[in-house]
Amino acid sequence: MTKEQILLTVIVTVYNVEAYINQCIESVMNQTYQNLQIILIDDGSVDDSGNICDTYADKDERIQIVHKKNAGLIAARRQGVEMAKGDLISFVDGDDWIDPDMYQQLMERRDSFDLIISQWYREEEQRVRRAYNKIALGPYTTEDEMNFLLDHLVNASAPGGKMDFQSGIVANVWSKLYKAAIVKDVFEEVNEDLIYVEDVEFTYKYILRCKSILITDICGYHYRIRKASLAHAVRQDCAYLRNVCALYEALLPVFSCHPKHESLVPQLQYKFSVLLEKTPARMGFPLEAQNRNAVFPFLNLLDGKRIALYGAGKIGRNYVQQIRQFAI
Repeated sequence: MTKEQILLTVIVTVYNVEAYINQCIESVMNQTYQNLQIILIDDGSVDDSGNICDTYADKDERIQIVHKKNAGLIAARRQGVEMAKGDLISFVDGDDWIDPDMYQQLMERRDSFDLIISQWYREEEQRVRRAYNKIALGPYTTEDEMNFLLDHLVNASAPGGKMDFQSGIVANVWSKLYKAAIVKDVFEEVNEDLIYVEDVEFTYKYILRCKSILITDICGYHYRIRKASLAHAVRQDCAYLRNVCALYEALLPVFSCHPKHESLVPQLQYKFSVLLEKTPARMGFPLEAQNRNAVFPFLNLLDGKRIALYGAGKIGRNYVQQIRQFAI
């Protein structure tokens, strides 16, 4: 079978994204790699997203549309995975879009890799910047290469360094090309109740099943940053905290049983320490209630004075934020 004959299933999850879904669907339809099964999962949208999806399904026989009761992102993806007929699977969120040749480029480098990883663009309101995985580009196929990848999977500076924590492979589901057989296996055990950091469980469990991975310099996925999206939402309850704990409980047994557990478990623990640090902000705590050890110590002493602040690290930036907020 030639690469052009391989069926690629693209699963697009849709929920109340009527302002963006046209751009998303058209970017998938217009791929230079045309042998696609396009599955649109409308997860109970209450805006016009579902009708827009129906219009495109009428135009393109490659598109299948499912309208379902809202059950969350993981449940929507799971239904798409169950419907997938392709040998390979890729995911796109309904408010994002992809460059016309992204899948063509990924398929040209496919070979027999269990996973192909590309880079992406962060599309913010005021700027666009290229984002990337922090581990070195290239194929990881030998035992030594895969061991190196796992040593830097969750914490790129591991083993040893923790000061500048960044994931070696960022745990987003999109911007990757997966083998369908492994995806279907992993989705049988992914927790549908996760509504935050939901990509993390699937991504890490998938990677731990891989025998070969290719990390490319291809950059064709456009990730739209929206304050209204779940990934950036603030809720004044404990949902985020409960999700982080549930995710840790889902991953710890898998990491602990892996032959590389001595490297993987400390990375996982530090990853969750970082996630827990974000809890006050995700719960909408006021700034003065967050990061108590980094609160600017002179808020009440510098009224009307000019301030010179040296240091642009995390604490320095936090100080600047507080100074501006309290209009010192």
